[in-house]
Amino acid sequence: MKKQLIGSLLTGLAFSFTLAACSSDEPADQAVAITFRPQVGDAAFSCGTTYTGIGTTTSDVQFNDFKLYVSDVRLVTASGAEESVALAQDGVWQLDNVAFLDFDNGTGNCSGSTETNYQVKGTAPAGSYTGIKFTMGIPFALNHGDVATAAAPLNSTDMFWVWNFGYKFLRVDLTTTGQPDGFFVHIGSTGCNGATFTSPPTSCDFPNRATVTLTGFNAANQVIVVDPKAILAGSNVNEENGDEPGCMSSQTDPECPPIFSRIGVPFNGAPAGAQQLFRVAAE
Repeated sequence: MKKQLIGSLLTGLAFSFTLAACSSDEPADQAVAITFRPQVGDAAFSCGTTYTGIGTTTSDVQFNDFKLYVSDVRLVTASGAEESVALAQDGVWQLDNVAFLDFDNGTGNCSGSTETNYQVKGTAPAGSYTGIKFTMGIPFALNHGDVATAAAPLNSTDMFWVWNFGYKFLRVDLTTTGQPDGFFVHIGSTGCNGATFTSPPTSCDFPNRATVTLTGFNAANQVIVVDPKAILAGSNVNEENGDEPGCMSSQTDPECPPIFSRIGVPFNGAPAGAQQLFRVAAE
C-alpha cells in the first residue's frame, strides 16, 4: 500500500513538473495599446478648426474627413527582431490584422459618425521593444469584396472606393482657400483586374500600400502622430490640375507625385521618398 502511495505521489510530481516545464517554455503575452494622434503640424486636429500655412501656397484649410486603415502591426526589438501584434477582434474597429483609425467626429465641417478610434489594441509576446512597423493599407485578400456584406471595420462605405480597387487606405478631405468645394487625398490600390463581385481581381498593378518603420518608439509613453500637413507640403492645394481636385491615386494624376513621395510609395516610375505622414512623439 505504501509503495502504491509513493508511486502515485512520484507520478503526480513528475506530471506537475512536466506541466510547469511546458508552461515556462511558452512566452507570456503582454497587452498592447498603440495610440495614433492626429495633428496638423504642431496643432491638434479638429474638424472645426481653420489651419494656416498648408501646401506650397500656404493656404488656409478646414478638414472634412480624416481616416485610414493600418495592418500587419509589428513591434521591433533592439536587435531588430519583429513580433506581430495579435489584434483584439472587437467587432467594430479591428478585423483579422486590420485596424481602422477614424479621427472624424462629425463636428464642424465633418459629416461622418461621431464615433472615433485613435488606438490599435492587441497582444504581443512579453519583451522590450524599441520600434514599430506597420502597413498603411489593407491586405489584398481583404481589400476586394462587397462592402454591403463585409464585417466591421470593412463595412465603412465612406472608405469603400470601387469594388475592383477596394478601399481607400487613407482619406483626407479638406476645403482650401482656392478650392472651397474640396481638395481630396484618397490613397488606394489602382490598376486592378477583375470585372464583377463574383470574379474579384487577382492582382493590382499598383498596390499603393505604404510600409512604415518608426524607431525609438515605446507604446507605454509615446504616440504616433499622423500629420496630413506633412504630406501636403509639396502640393498646391488651391488649384485643380487633374480631373479631380487633389490626388486620387491614378498614375496619371498630376497632383499625386508630391503626396505619394511623402507617404513613402513609388509613383509612375519615381522611387518612394521618405514617409512623412507618421512620426513618434511623447504622449
